[in-house]
Amino acid sequence: MFDITVIGGGPAGLSAALYAKRFGLNILVITKELGGSIVDSYSVENYLGFGSVDGEELIKRFKKHCDDFHVEFEFDNVLGIDGENDDFVVYTDHSTYLTKKVILALGTNNMLLGVKGEKEFIGNGIGFCAVCDGMFFKDKKVIVVGGGDSALSTALMMKRHTKDVLLVVREDVFTAQPMMKNLVKDIDVIFDQEIVEFMGTKRLKSVKFKDGTEMNVDGVFIRIGSKPDINLLSHLYLDVDDEGYVKIDARMETSRRGIYCAGDVTNGSNKLKQLTTAVAEGSIAAHSAYEDLV
Repeated sequence: MFDITVIGGGPAGLSAALYAKRFGLNILVITKELGGSIVDSYSVENYLGFGSVDGEELIKRFKKHCDDFHVEFEFDNVLGIDGENDDFVVYTDHSTYLTKKVILALGTNNMLLGVKGEKEFIGNGIGFCAVCDGMFFKDKKVIVVGGGDSALSTALMMKRHTKDVLLVVREDVFTAQPMMKNLVKDIDVIFDQEIVEFMGTKRLKSVKFKDGTEMNVDGVFIRIGSKPDINLLSHLYLDVDDEGYVKIDARMETSRRGIYCAGDVTNGSNKLKQLTTAVAEGSIAAHSAYEDLV
């Protein structure tokens, strides 16, 4: 029986795990992979005390910090959660765990364009994570879709692998922060344009734009935003807002006693979905769970 089981390996989950361990609790972190969306960041420059660091390196440091405190990790897929306060059962693909409290740090999922051929080519030319898949497109032609921070960050990462990077932006301006705009001044951009179809056989070969023109391309990274990861939440009957984000109180507790939530999947911290807010919510969730256990 664990005191707390943290589900999710991004900044919110790792922060919750570290704080819970420092409170002397018996904890477990279950996650499919480490990092969350922060690993896609080309450069993190607004995390106090770090100056500039890429997201992948930052997560490595977070993980090492947890390892130094002997946080236990299981890399698995969570299928469901049953039970009630102080007596929960967490089911994964490979095991079952008993826990008194649960902290959900599920993050968000990448949004899709919703156009013809998109789902067929995910993993076969269409990707979302430049850190994960960028090396497969060395010296090839790549399109990055989106005009926000994540899209521009992805374009910058892909410049490490290929010089042939094109940003396709639906709006007529970038929506990214001013500093990010300055960093991509040497990357080709098409504004007021949209992909309406992905084409190929077994792998992506070309795209069609809304004006009817076509372009040969080896890869496309879609970075148009994210939405709450609700696959696990759907059967928990937690209160959510109109956009699907989990409602939490000031203690990070959800509408279901004994289940806390932290990070991008919550409706906390207004709309500021940042590394700082994720880490803060994770620490608050761990402290609240600790208070309810002692």
